[in-house]
Amino acid sequence: ELHEEAGLVVDVDALHPIAHWVTPAIEIRRFDTRFYLAVVPEGQRAVEDMGEITAHAWLTPGEALERAQAGEIQLPPPTWTTLRQIEQRGGLPEVLAWAQAKPIVRVSPALLDPLPTGERVLALPGDPAVPMVEGWDVPPETRFVMREGQGWLPVRPQAEGARPPRGRLAAVRQAAVSSWRSDPERPGR
Repeated sequence: ELHEEAGLVVDVDALHPIAHWVTPAIEIRRFDTRFYLAVVPEGQRAVEDMGEITAHAWLTPGEALERAQAGEIQLPPPTWTTLRQIEQRGGLPEVLAWAQAKPIVRVSPALLDPLPTGERVLALPGDPAVPMVEGWDVPPETRFVMREGQGWLPVRPQAEGARPPRGRLAAVRQAAVSSWRSDPERPGR
């Protein structure tokens, strides 16, 4: 798929799994997404397929996170979180060592009660409102708010005042996470 969509050739033995994200069962459109780390061989050049990939840029994790915070690009929470975890590791040797040693756990976010503004709030395991997942490498950001025109942006749990849903409705809302639904009219959502 990497070759088909981006024109890249990667030695499959050089792929290092680093994340596994799943939308809850209640979602109409479900994703079971895995992230991999690989070193791209010299001379490789990515190309747009004008379908799923319409533009690309080679960025460091820090550059991508900065551009997302500046509103230049949108990063769904799984992508944001994976980039943040990579960024914390330092250079390529440290990142590769981390990728080879880390356990891969299944992560499924929870949708919390909306803010008074109506904005949706998504929380990850390790957030005060969501149970921990054993083996999960809790990132600095565990809560995201959907901002109109900006996509999902990280927030501090206390600052936004969102609370976990309650009772029977809680199970439905927590299962209704729609953080990275593919919508051609709204890229990055």
